[in-house]
Amino acid sequence: MKIFKWEKGFTLVELMIIVSLVAIIFLVSYNLIFISLNSFGFVNSSFNTSEDVRIFLNEIKKEANEAKKAVEDENIGPIYRVNEQELHIYTTTNKGKPKLIIYKLENDKLKKYEKEATNDSYPYEFKNTFKNEKVVLSNIINDDIFGEVESLKEIRNLQEGEDHRVKVRMTIKIDTGKDSAPIEIDTYLVSKSRSKFE
Repeated sequence: MKIFKWEKGFTLVELMIIVSLVAIIFLVSYNLIFISLNSFGFVNSSFNTSEDVRIFLNEIKKEANEAKKAVEDENIGPIYRVNEQELHIYTTTNKGKPKLIIYKLENDKLKKYEKEATNDSYPYEFKNTFKNEKVVLSNIINDDIFGEVESLKEIRNLQEGEDHRVKVRMTIKIDTGKDSAPIEIDTYLVSKSRSKFE
């Protein structure tokens, strides 16, 4: 029976080639893992931002749809724009009680504030303090969010009766980072109540 013995070890050149190949394999593996984790983080971040936008749009459109005039001031309707960064919506709670909802851009964050009415009949008065305050959207890159409040119908047909519905254009651009295009929202908020008062 023959026993094979290694008479020679690895040469220096062979060791250099093996070490180089192992290093290249580790480098390629590391880069693949790093790229995968980065793209997962980006997709996760984009998904979270898209979900925040979806929830925000559902909320603000519902509030605008339920908006009704709540104060006697002729200049303040159910939806009132203070400026391009601030919008007031007079809406009702589930119990039918009016509340004032304020959306205000502060730095790059759109914040939502709420005040409840202190009385039960028109004209309503609202508490001095806010009940809730929360950030609804972040990383906003434009300042001109809210357009002018306009009548929903340019020409009112006298046979249809009065129509006090209003609309306001809302345009928001959100930076998602990672050298990708911003998320853009361009929509109208519309009050659906044709009557002037509740």
